[in-house]
Amino acid sequence: MLALVKNGKLDDVPLSAETFRGYLDLQPFDRLNRRIAAVNQAEIFPVSMMSYLPVLESFKLETLGDVQHFIDENSDDAYQLAISQLALTDLDILSSNTALQYLCLVYVLKHDGGRDGLKSLYDLINGESDANGKLADMMMEQAKTLRFMQ
Repeated sequence: MLALVKNGKLDDVPLSAETFRGYLDLQPFDRLNRRIAAVNQAEIFPVSMMSYLPVLESFKLETLGDVQHFIDENSDDAYQLAISQLALTDLDILSSNTALQYLCLVYVLKHDGGRDGLKSLYDLINGESDANGKLADMMMEQAKTLRFMQ
């Protein structure tokens, strides 16, 4: 499986903890992370992205090819959502899962997840909390003017 990942035959590789770990070695989110970080000239702090595996599985992504298509289809919109939030801040350190988080947020919004879908996403990422409802409300408010929401 790891040889298939290294050779870019991602459509043939089922999404699992082991294959996702190998895929992360290819740094598939690095380009979008750098693009987002450039808004504030922020540094990128490495963190584990394995906690996002259940999220990707909840989106019914079954192969690493599906994950790559997910990235390709949502990167521009994830970037727009990120800059709509980060451009007015002075954050100078972002975690390496920033791109993946915005990709997931965009996916939920594009697939009519609305507030409940966002809250469920935040619950998966952060653990269940009433605060996640407030995060979902804020995200809905900020995202409503973006092109992909029209």
